Parts: sequence; C-alpha cells; structure tokens
Amino acid sequence: MEEQGKKKPCWVWTVVVALAVIVVLATWYFLSRSAPSPAAVRSSSSPAADTYQGQKIADIYSASVPQSAAPTPAQSVAAGTPNPSSPIKNRTYNLSVSSAGFNPSNIAVNAYDTITLEFAAVDQDYDLSIPYLGAYFYPVKKGQTKEIILSASAPSGVFTFECRDYCPPSGPVKGTLTVIPQKF
Repeated sequence: MEEQGKKKPCWVWTVVVALAVIVVLATWYFLSRSAPSPAAVRSSSSPAADTYQGQKIADIYSASVPQSAAPTPAQSVAAGTPNPSSPIKNRTYNLSVSSAGFNPSNIAVNAYDTITLEFAAVDQDYDLSIPYLGAYFYPVKKGQTKEIILSASAPSGVFTFECRDYCPPSGPVKGTLTVIPQKF
C-alpha cells in the first residue's frame, strides 16, 4: 500500500512538467509568429524584410508619429485603470464604412489605451483588417454594427486599417490608426 502512494506523486509531477513544456513551446511558437519589430525591419538589408504578410511595410506601417498628434475626440472616455491619475484610458469611437471610405478615416490614440470601435457597415458587408498587427475582424452585415475592442499596446506609429475580403467593387478602402507614444 505504501509503495502505491509514493508512485502517485511521481506521476503527477510528470504530468505537470509535460504541461509546462507544452505551454512554453506554444508560447514560443505564437511569439515567433508575431509582427516584426520596427527596428528589426529597418536594420535588415534583405528585400524580403520590406514586406509583411505579402504587403509592403511602408504601405501598412510607419514609425513616424506627427509631432502634433493628439488623441481623436471619442464618443466616450473612461479611466483605463483603477488608478485615477493614470493616463491610460478606454476610448470609444463610432467607425462606419461605405464604398466612400471609413468615417472617420483617421483615429489617433495614446499608447496603452483600450479602443472600442462601434463598427458599422453602411452599404454592404465589410470586414476590418490591421495587417501590420495581424488583426482581422469578421465581416459586419450591411446596416449592422459590431463592437470591436483593441488594445493600443503595439509600438507607436501609424498603422493602416482596411477592408480585406469584404470590400466595395472599386477596391479596398483604408484608414489609419495612429498610436501616440506615452511618457509615464
């Protein structure tokens, strides 16, 4: 009886170690597939480094944030943390899209803000993609609105957002999300 009790802890530890190895490998796999850092892209001389997911990086991301950039006025702004002195906010924007483009076509937020987009499709079904961040949001049906929540925890810069698979016959419509660096 006593020997069976001693074998059980070894079995439990084997399972715990195996699960830990699986978690570490899964984390490594997903982190290795993430967007390249802007510094790594700029430092490489390889022509392939000028693209990300088949698109020219210059068309979907710029590290240069205009000096005059300020957060776009939001429909609502709430504290982003329990600390009232924290500059991190939750900002909500109404973002509609039609064959004429996105409205608004440019949104600026502070780094680390949480962004809620009330995404409305006006004249047909539309999806939303932010290629450089690897973000894709499924289509919204014509006349409907969908809540999309993003975190501006990416590097600062100007990111292109666009329809990807559900676009007007004239081609993709695009807008920009500017993430303004915060100094804490």
